[in-house]
Amino acid sequence: MEYINSLVMTDNHIIVNDIVINLNKVEASFTKEMESSFKAIKQTVEQANDFLRLHLNSVCLNLWCFEEMLANAIEHGNSFSANKKAFVEVKIIDNFIVFIITDEGEGFDWRKQMAFKSCLLADNERGRGVVMSKMLSTGMTYNEKGNQVIIIYNISQV
Repeated sequence: MEYINSLVMTDNHIIVNDIVINLNKVEASFTKEMESSFKAIKQTVEQANDFLRLHLNSVCLNLWCFEEMLANAIEHGNSFSANKKAFVEVKIIDNFIVFIITDEGEGFDWRKQMAFKSCLLADNERGRGVVMSKMLSTGMTYNEKGNQVIIIYNISQV
């Protein structure tokens, strides 16, 4: 699967801003298959927060970007369909937290949403969460189809 933007993904590595993250060196991980509801989003964010607190005692991380991308997956990707799930992975690798969110939707043209001027400066109320999440994270990208997002945080920068 090819990923575009500030991240490069191979079978075993993520490269973000010239830093290589080895996916084979996962120190701890949290995975969840969730239903397409706002209640499930809240529960998943709480569970991810508990997981991170358990493994990263001194790190305080705002999970706004994670929650925003979960909401996008459920609302826009899965259209709140009871028949569709979202799949969440949270991994701690070296000094990084890696969030991977996949929905069962058709995907979207994320390149257009990642354009700062079209989302932040226009009167358009849609797409701001994507741009703001990219700005607040160490790196963020989507798969080609647009139904999976990867968000990276450098723990030493939070």
